[in-house]
Order: sequence, then structure tokens, then C-alpha cells
Amino acid sequence: MEKDQKKRKDHSMIIALVIMLFIAAGFILIIRMRINLGNLALPFYLVATGMFLFASALEMEGGMGEVIAAISGIPTMLGLILLYQFRTGNWESWAYFWPLIFPAGAGLGQFCYGTVKANREAAERGKILVQVGFGMSLLGLVFYALLFS
Repeated sequence: MEKDQKKRKDHSMIIALVIMLFIAAGFILIIRMRINLGNLALPFYLVATGMFLFASALEMEGGMGEVIAAISGIPTMLGLILLYQFRTGNWESWAYFWPLIFPAGAGLGQFCYGTVKANREAAERGKILVQVGFGMSLLGLVFYALLFS
């Protein structure tokens, strides 16, 4: 099993470079085009921070990279949720969206790290966290929809 993982090429350096270039291109585009993000600035910066942390995690070996990748999913998911809420004004969704930040956000970072690094155990742990987070969120949505509708 370990020989198969060692034989697979590790493309994490290329993926980290692409993520960093994507972040840089986004910032350059905002500066050059003088784009005013307005109330979308906070979600943008949170997603960019999460992507930067994930790219940094890909460069780390051992357990620390997996931990940083799990942490990187939290600001990324928070930024995506805030983006949704700023665009729709559905602030009541905090009642059932919080499980998407943790454990689902952390699980998503861990799952992506395990997938890129060909670490099946990390990917499985992340997959379980994502399923638990989405399940809790769905349960909260049903509960609040039945209770307050």
C-alpha cells in the first residue's frame, strides 16, 4: 500500500503554485481595474486567506500540513457563506449554516489535502467531517423550517 503511494507523483507543488497565481491574479485584477468590492470585500479576503493557507499546507510534510489544510477550510467556508448572505440578505441562515464552517469546512480542507497528497486516510477523515457538517446543517434547516414556518 505504501509503495503505491510513493509511486504516485506528488503534484502538490504545481497545485500550490496555481493557487498562489490565482490569488495574485485576483488581487492584481482588483487593483488594476479599480474594482470596488464594497460589502463583498470581507468574503473575498476570507476565501483568499483560506486558499493561501491551503497552498501553504501543500508544501508541508507530515501531520502539520494536514492540520493547516483543515484550518484553511474554515475561513474559506466562512467567506463563501458570507458571500451568499451578502448577496441574498438571508441572515437567518446562520441558524443552520454554522455546521458548514466547522466541521464541514475543516473536513473539506482535509479532504482536498488528502486527495492532492494521495493520502487516503486524510481524505476519508475529511469526507466524514464534510458529511457530518452537511448532515447537521440539513437537520438544522429542516428543524428551523418546521419550527418557524
